Amino acid sequence: MKVLPYWIGLFIADYILFLIPTGLFALYVSVTGFKIFSDNLNLFVYSMLEFGISLIGFTYWLSSMFKD
Repeated sequence: MKVLPYWIGLFIADYILFLIPTGLFALYVSVTGFKIFSDNLNLFVYSMLEFGISLIGFTYWLSSMFKD
């Protein structure tokens, strides 16, 4: 397997794993109606989706620094 498809596959898998708790939190807030979260739920979820991409990329970069 080539390197690029391997890392893209890992990234997609890690991002899906990141989406699970984010989605569960959004569902929980929608059902319970927490005022402090439900007012800005769309902004929070959008921010978390962007944060997941940078968090996973930073984790990959940081792990490559300590490879040897």
